[in-house]
Amino acid sequence: MSTVSRPHIVVDPAVNDGRPTLPGGASVADVIAAYIGGATPATLYLQYRIGREDLLICCWWVARYAKQRQTWKNWLDRWGPMLATRELAEVPLPVPGSRSPVTGPAHAPRTDAPR
Repeated sequence: MSTVSRPHIVVDPAVNDGRPTLPGGASVADVIAAYIGGATPATLYLQYRIGREDLLICCWWVARYAKQRQTWKNWLDRWGPMLATRELAEVPLPVPGSRSPVTGPAHAPRTDAPR
């Protein structure tokens, strides 16, 4: 039986002063601040040496626990339960600064979203 490693966040007083951190050492706050500030996912992957799955888990953490969580509530409501059960490649990234639940050319706009 093989074990699949899932992205996760470390909150440990001995790591980054207890601030949420990805296992490679990138601060969740730094990654999200850059994403919200306009950095593209590709830039974040290179700058922080993270993968798309790591960025998704950072977005999940912010949507679930951070003060900005209301901004991505729609995304969390729609995709949060699936983050643990689906292939992460199927889960879209939230749009920074938007209440829209999806982003990216691989995902068609929702037809049930209010206009």
